[in-house]
Amino acid sequence: MLAALLTDLSSASGANAGALRAVEIVGVALSFAIGMTWWRRALGTSPDTSEAPSTSPADLAMGSDGKGDDANGAGGFGSGEWRAVEQALRESEVKYRLLIETANDAICVAQDGLIKFYNPKLLEMLDYTAEQIATAPFIELIAEEDRALVLDRYVRRLRGEDVPHQYEFRFKTRTGELFWIEINSVMIDWNGRPATLCFFRDINDQKKAEAALRESEAQYHSLVESLPLAIFGKDAEGRIIFANSRFCESIGQPLEELRGKTDFD
Repeated sequence: MLAALLTDLSSASGANAGALRAVEIVGVALSFAIGMTWWRRALGTSPDTSEAPSTSPADLAMGSDGKGDDANGAGGFGSGEWRAVEQALRESEVKYRLLIETANDAICVAQDGLIKFYNPKLLEMLDYTAEQIATAPFIELIAEEDRALVLDRYVRRLRGEDVPHQYEFRFKTRTGELFWIEINSVMIDWNGRPATLCFFRDINDQKKAEAALRESEAQYHSLVESLPLAIFGKDAEGRIIFANSRFCESIGQPLEELRGKTDFD
């Protein structure tokens, strides 16, 4: 799974390098977490030892005949080496788990229309419990007006088409509240089948600030247009960047022709 994941990431295009790096790090962490089950069973530390793989990594390293360089397995793993491997795996698992669980962005793996993996930030963002998120269709987490966009890009990505990895839409919380998020996603292999690894960043405050700025600019424009004065503005180089209707009428030229000109043009 790890090799397939890294292949998917290396071939992905359209996303910025920093975002893909973050996806790669967490993708490795997720694959590592799944691989821990295999290793624990191989080491005999899993409660379900009856399902331990028939061929261990040590067997693969020593060869198909299962023999090492000597009777004690020199060239393979001895009991001390196995304990060291187990300890290293445990320490790494803790680090990767912290990386995912303390991330500021919500993270999930979506497959077959459901959330197969998620971090605590996703539950916090959507106000869902673990039981609720496990059975909630992914499409129902999206605002009705944005579902067509998200579904279209998901289907086209599955077909192998080049679609944006990063875009914006609105999530819907458990109580029906809508808020803006920015998604960064990439196709991965999850349990041998295609899935989507997604990062969600809350940009609702940013969207509110942008809307407030647009409203303020509209009010300013309305005020300037309503004044019985000829008003215009220039940039640092003396070029006209704005003029109200009264000024344009006094000059006898529309704003489209005045914009970018200086007093000497």
